[in-house]
Amino acid sequence: MKIQKSLSALSVVSLVIVVTMTVISCAVSKSSRNNGAGKTGMTESKSVDVDYSGVYKLSDNQVCDIVITIKKDNSGYTYSITGKGVKNSGKLSVVKDGKNIYLAFTGTKRSGDNAAIEGLYSEGKITVQNYGNSLNQYVCFKKCDVKFLEFIKED
Repeated sequence: MKIQKSLSALSVVSLVIVVTMTVISCAVSKSSRNNGAGKTGMTESKSVDVDYSGVYKLSDNQVCDIVITIKKDNSGYTYSITGKGVKNSGKLSVVKDGKNIYLAFTGTKRSGDNAAIEGLYSEGKITVQNYGNSLNQYVCFKKCDVKFLEFIKED
C-alpha cells in the first residue's frame, strides 16, 4: 500500500514537472522569435506609410553612447550603429507581428544566440531588450548595462 501511494505521489510530481517544463518551453519559444519574416503571424512590411529613416539616440545618454542611423533608398532601408566599441551596418528589415512593428538589424548579431538584434518600433522610438534571462541568454550591446534601451528619433 505504501509503495502504491509513493508511486502515485511520484506520478503526480512527474506530471507537474512535465507540464511546467512544457509551459516554460512554450514561453521561451514565443519570446525567442526567429528574426526573419515568414514565421506565422509575421510579415515583412512593404508599407510606405511610416518613414523609419533618421538618427536615433538613447533617451538616457549616461547609459552608453550608441547611435542608430537609418537611411531609406529605392531598395529599402539600411542602418548603421555606432558608439564606443560598436560599429555595424547592414540591411534593416521591417517586420510586422500583429499590431507590433519590429526593426531587425540583420547585420548586427546578439552574443549568446547569434540572432539579429531587433527593436520594437513605436511613434519614433526603438526599444531594444539589451539582454535576456537564464533561459534565453543573449546580450545585444555589452557596453550598455541596462535591460531595455530606448532610442528616440531626433527631429
